[in-house]
Amino acid sequence: MNPSFIAYVVNIAFEVYLFIVIARVLFSWIRLNPYGKIYQFVFSMTEPLLAPIRRFMPKTMMLDFSPMILMFLLILLRKVMLILIFNVF
Repeated sequence: MNPSFIAYVVNIAFEVYLFIVIARVLFSWIRLNPYGKIYQFVFSMTEPLLAPIRRFMPKTMMLDFSPMILMFLLILLRKVMLILIFNVF
């Protein structure tokens, strides 16, 4: 398998997930129907990773920094995976 193709697929997967996390943040700013299909999809895709981060974070006023921490961790993980892909293959 071509390492650049694998790296491309991994990169696209992380980009798509980062956009879903950004959508989750935007949805929290504007009030959408929580029973809508798009809202439910975004919520179900992001909540499994955001909930554990929230458990370990101190409670702040009304700000939720868990999406920002998740985005940072995703970017870091993407870089590590790309380095591993090019070093292993």
